[in-house]
Amino acid sequence: MDLENFSDVKVDLTPIILRVASEEAEKLASAISAAAPSKSGQYASGWTSRPEPDGATTYNSGHHVSLGHLLEFGHRSKGRYVAPRPHIRPTYTEAIELYQQRLLEEVEKLLRETFG
Repeated sequence: MDLENFSDVKVDLTPIILRVASEEAEKLASAISAAAPSKSGQYASGWTSRPEPDGATTYNSGHHVSLGHLLEFGHRSKGRYVAPRPHIRPTYTEAIELYQQRLLEEVEKLLRETFG
């Protein structure tokens, strides 16, 4: 295929994007669980993900849903300051890079299979 006709090529990437997003969201939930501060383990075990029509969502579905913000950024408790314990943002930042890398690999694989 020459480059002049390349603009006419259409490849639907939606299934790849949704699959990779779902798989990487599951990995992100596991990574946040592993990095989360653990007193009783309930907060850490509440991290999960679910597929969405336009990607995937990672969230805490456990009993301590609102604890993430307090742990991540610190807070005052009983007159004293509780230091932040970042575990969501660093994990998320790394996961975005891995998602982008994996998506690029999957698209390249599809293009190699399609166009040889």
